[in-house]
Amino acid sequence: MKNILSKQVLKLLKNNYLYKYVYVFLQFLVNNNYNFYFVGGSLRDVILSILYNKKFLPQDIDIVVETKDYFGLVEKIKDLYFKNNNIEFIAHPKFLTFSIIIYEKNKKLKIDLSLPRKEQYKFSGALPEVDFGSIQEDLFRRDFTVNSIALRYDNEKKEYYFFDPYYGIRDLFDKKIRILHNKSFIDDPTRIIRAIRFAADLNFKIEKNTEKLLKEAVNSGVLKNISKVRLHNEFLYILKKGRNLSQISKNFLKYNVVSYYKDIEDIIGVFVKQSKKIELQEIRNYDIKFYIRLFYLIKSTLIEIDIFDKEYLKKVKDIMVRLYINKKDREDIYYAVKTFIGKNKVLNHEKLPLWIEYYSKIFDNPLY
Repeated sequence: MKNILSKQVLKLLKNNYLYKYVYVFLQFLVNNNYNFYFVGGSLRDVILSILYNKKFLPQDIDIVVETKDYFGLVEKIKDLYFKNNNIEFIAHPKFLTFSIIIYEKNKKLKIDLSLPRKEQYKFSGALPEVDFGSIQEDLFRRDFTVNSIALRYDNEKKEYYFFDPYYGIRDLFDKKIRILHNKSFIDDPTRIIRAIRFAADLNFKIEKNTEKLLKEAVNSGVLKNISKVRLHNEFLYILKKGRNLSQISKNFLKYNVVSYYKDIEDIIGVFVKQSKKIELQEIRNYDIKFYIRLFYLIKSTLIEIDIFDKEYLKKVKDIMVRLYINKKDREDIYYAVKTFIGKNKVLNHEKLPLWIEYYSKIFDNPLY
């Protein structure tokens, strides 16, 4: 069964529009006798698309390469792509990771590369200390079993097969979100938010013991151990890529996660009440969906202030700062609102971004 599945997975990966970039790298690995693994969310989603006949549209691919020569591998990869002007390289030697960012047709695609790693947390909520490890240790450090599956290329046998020591494929069949060890939520409390998001995204149940440990972790206050930036980034990721938002909002209340978002409780309050309205299933572009969802929450939070009030832009800025939104996204939203106000209610479609047009059509009204 797993051999048949691995062939289907490989076929889908090869049909992916990212594969033309990955292929160059994979050929290099094969020709230089590296063993490597497809891992992470893209592999999980390919398996799900086969099991449940769903469409597979990954924005990235994760590959683990068996080597201890991090810097040597990085330099060789750069040499492979150096003539391509639409590719950016980002190295994180501290975490033994390396990303290839591809800009194509207004899309930002990513290939994440890493070496097999093990990690330890000095205290709850700390960033992990990373060192070289085995592939089994690398999979064990991940958040949930469904994300700890690997499709291995064995250079000696010249074939692919699954490496699934923590039964992630079984949990995909059973539709369960399960952590890999009992300290998982203590080590990294952001996994509490991710468990809620994955359960909703995949329409899975949180496994019984995992749910018990999640509740205990929330009640013990571990979410206070992570920075506001990391906590808010998990919420922003929900706005960007989250699905089944009404279920996420229900679980935010059920597990008392909302109480840890005190700095943005006005935004979270609107999200919980209006989550169904901003599901936006028809929109595939994550960036457009993110801007529409975010601006809807901002606008709904400021509903008592007229958009032409001189305080409006100031309030918009304040909300974005409290959310810890990155500079580019802040500027895009601020520019859209400012441009509109400056045009005295005349929408200049050449200057306003595309997401504003979508917003106006979806909610049947322009910014005002």
